[in-house]
This record gives sequence, structure tokens and C-alpha cells, in this order.
Amino acid sequence: MINKEILQIENAVEFMEKSYNKNLCLEDLADIAGMNKAHFSYTFNKIYHIRPIDYLIRLRLKKAVNMLLSGVSVTETAINVGYRDPLYFSRLYKKYFGISPSQTLRK
Repeated sequence: MINKEILQIENAVEFMEKSYNKNLCLEDLADIAGMNKAHFSYTFNKIYHIRPIDYLIRLRLKKAVNMLLSGVSVTETAINVGYRDPLYFSRLYKKYFGISPSQTLRK
């Protein structure tokens, strides 16, 4: 792997961190990195040991924890972190953390 590829991937990661609440897809991220989708996925996984979409999901869910702990409702949190469907968000959250978002909200 060359330094140029690392910088290209870092550009996509920075974009994800700034735009995690937007409707991002693999093609968008690959375009930002200046790579095709397959090469982007392969290189991203080689650097971060995680698929780009899983990185984005984890990023969104970590942001969600902070919102829930500060009293933001589950529905509003879901929308704020980029999920249109609060039910889907709740399932992902529970799968990742082992508790529901509403249980976090009550803490």
C-alpha cells in the first residue's frame, strides 16, 4: 500500500466524520477517495480492519450514545445520526450495544 492510498482513504474518513448524518453510500466514499468501489473497500479494510459501511455505522452509533445520554429522544437521535427509520436504528443499536436506545436514554 502506498502513502497516496492512505491519504485518499483518510479523506473519505474525514468526510464520513463530518457528514455521518447524510445518506452516504460506498460509491460516494470511493469517489471522494478517487478510487473505484472495489479498490476503496479493499484498501479501507486493509487499513482499518473493518468495512467502510461498518465504520460508518459504528461512527453513527457512537454519536447516538452521546445524544441519548444528553436526553435527546430515540426518534430525534435516529434522525440526527442519519437514520430515517427509528425502528431500524433501534435494532442496529441493540445489536451493537446489547441494550436498546431507550435503556440508554433512561441512564
